[in-house]
Amino acid sequence: MAGNSVHDDGLLQQLLEEQRRTNHLLVILIEALAEDEGDEDSIPATYLDGASR
Repeated sequence: MAGNSVHDDGLLQQLLEEQRRTNHLLVILIEALAEDEGDEDSIPATYLDGASR
């Protein structure tokens, strides 16, 4: 039973580290989007999926 607890702790640490990386990437994305506000009334050149208008 103690061996499982050690394995569970290692898995939890891996999940937490992955969540930290994901959160960091989200912060970078939000900051980049905030810097690229541009003209709010203009029609976007691309759709969210990357396809051109």
